[in-house]
Amino acid sequence: MASNKRKDIIQDDSDKLVIRPLGAGQEVGRSCIYLEFKGKKILLDFGIHPGLSGRAALPFIDNIDPEELDLLLVSQ
Repeated sequence: MASNKRKDIIQDDSDKLVIRPLGAGQEVGRSCIYLEFKGKKILLDFGIHPGLSGRAALPFIDNIDPEELDLLLVSQ
């Protein structure tokens, strides 16, 4: 009898990794990824769309509070 081992691994919500892409879906630029794990909030990259300007060029961060971020990692 096979068991579903994935269910056995996540024992409570603190073990859950939440990955939320905030941009760059099927386009160039505007990349941004929001992670939540073990109570920590991490933002990876924060690109702009090269063909747009103003707020339209930014990732979709309307529901992210920058004051709550624990870490911001930006690659080059």
